[in-house]
Order: sequence, then structure tokens, then C-alpha cells
Amino acid sequence: MTSKDKINWIYYPRSSPLPTFGISIVKIFKDFADSIDSTKSLIQHSNVVMARLRPELEKIGFRVEKGKSSEGKIDVPVLYGSNGKIDKRFNADAYAETDHWVLEIEAGRAVANNQFLKDIFQACMTLFILR
Repeated sequence: MTSKDKINWIYYPRSSPLPTFGISIVKIFKDFADSIDSTKSLIQHSNVVMARLRPELEKIGFRVEKGKSSEGKIDVPVLYGSNGKIDKRFNADAYAETDHWVLEIEAGRAVANNQFLKDIFQACMTLFILR
């Protein structure tokens, strides 16, 4: 089995087919599968993976995290309060505001530590509120 074959995805709602934008995202991950495969290198970090994917993700409309400092992070507002003030926000690894797509990338040890569960929750809350 090649790394490309390990790229598994599911789109919600399951009653709708994957939109063209999503097909573009899957293609990027498949194209880079060998160089981002955490099973080949558990010391791989998500920021290294993001650096590899950044140019292609930006080409299709994502803003991509450029570092862990506040300037490099991508803020995604999810709750608004009085007078439109942002009450709650999440940081995303990549965000395509026009299409409301959020990407979270986990690599290396984060995969084994189930960091993805927190990411799924945040992404679901973000998308639920943005829709």
C-alpha cells in the first residue's frame, strides 16, 4: 500500500457529494502523501507538513498558518456577542474563508496522542456556527 492509498477522507453531510473545492484539497494531500506520511517518520512535526503543503493550499484560496506566534496564526471567529464583538475564536492551521473550510494538520506524535479529537471538535463547532 502506498502513502497515497492511506489518504482517507469523508465529507459531511454524507447526503451530499464532495464539492469541487474538496476534491482539490484531497488531490493536494495525495500529491504530497509520501513526504507527509507520519508512519514513515514519527518525528515529523505539523509545521513541517504545513510548510510542504502551504504553496498549494494558498493557490486554491487557503490562508495557512506561518508559525506559532500570534502574527503567524489563523484566527477563525466562531461566536459573536454584543455589538458584534468576537466572543470565541479558534486557531486553525488553514482556513478558506470564502468556502468556509478549516484544515487541521497533525503529524508525528500528535497522531498517536489523538490530538485529532480536539481538532475535530473545534472544526465541527466552527463550521456549525459559520453555516
